[in-house]
Amino acid sequence: MRKFFCIILLPFVLMACNEGIEKPDLSNVSTDVSMIRFDSILSVQRSDELENTIPEWLNNHPIFMQVFSQEMIQLGNPIDSKFPYYFRSFLTDTVIREVLLETNKQFTDISALRKQISEGLKMYAYYLRPNIKLDIYFTISGFNQSVLASDSLLIFSMEKYLGRNHRFYSLLHIDNYKRMRMHQDRMVPDMLTALLYNDFEFDTNYGNTLLHSFIYEGKIQYVLKNLLPEVQDTILWNYSAEHWKWAVTNETSIWTYLVENDKIYLTESEQIRKFVSDAPFTAPLGQNSAPRALVFIGYRIVESYMKNHPEITLLQLLNMQDAQQLLEQSRYNP
Repeated sequence: MRKFFCIILLPFVLMACNEGIEKPDLSNVSTDVSMIRFDSILSVQRSDELENTIPEWLNNHPIFMQVFSQEMIQLGNPIDSKFPYYFRSFLTDTVIREVLLETNKQFTDISALRKQISEGLKMYAYYLRPNIKLDIYFTISGFNQSVLASDSLLIFSMEKYLGRNHRFYSLLHIDNYKRMRMHQDRMVPDMLTALLYNDFEFDTNYGNTLLHSFIYEGKIQYVLKNLLPEVQDTILWNYSAEHWKWAVTNETSIWTYLVENDKIYLTESEQIRKFVSDAPFTAPLGQNSAPRALVFIGYRIVESYMKNHPEITLLQLLNMQDAQQLLEQSRYNP
């Protein structure tokens, strides 16, 4: 189980977002997906009936209940005799009640979201995992993970998608850069990213350098863009228009900095995190830099590789483990 997780503002940058990516015919692609509004179930659940209800939930949603209880809200094993007591405290908490009211208010009708999720999963099935089978749950987690994904289960925390400027996020003092992804347009990208991380894990057996890290993340980002060809780049990257412009404008300078300062083959995990982890900016490149700037470089290397090797499928790309070979064969020249 992995935890997780077009308004033209800059015409010369965003006009070509996803240029050249043709959406395939999905008419013959089938998926087996169920979607369950567990947040709505929680909102009407009486706390004095939990002793009877929890066994029913365990019977009807056994895998979900184990993951939700132990990993998302971290209240322990739902079969434990004390679990109803712990869950009652969670369910009757004033903040949790308010969160449930808000999520049910904002997500009263999710028919459009269901359609977007179905379409995204069909793309995933077409390119990567045929006959995909998933149980998808919409719930709340007390502002913990946005998405949890496994081979057969995917869980959304709805309170993580209420809108960048929602008052909850201000009250919780959530950093602005984290709020960038806390809106409904990020739900499908977050879902597909979580599935990609689950299905194609980073393999340290082939190397654990900065190069391997940003090539791996670049592959994820490249595939995500191909799975969602109609979504603008700023949403896919959680970038402001200014950050996107910075990344595009400074691509050559970033690569030159890496080469001239022997950074490509760094192995220190803390240094690698500074280059590729989510943050308000990429620390080694200055406070005006775009976040995860080396992931952008990794993406551009992968893009160059795929342009020079059109016979390679997205599945084959994700299964490629030799980052050095990919770099050499990409003929990347920013």
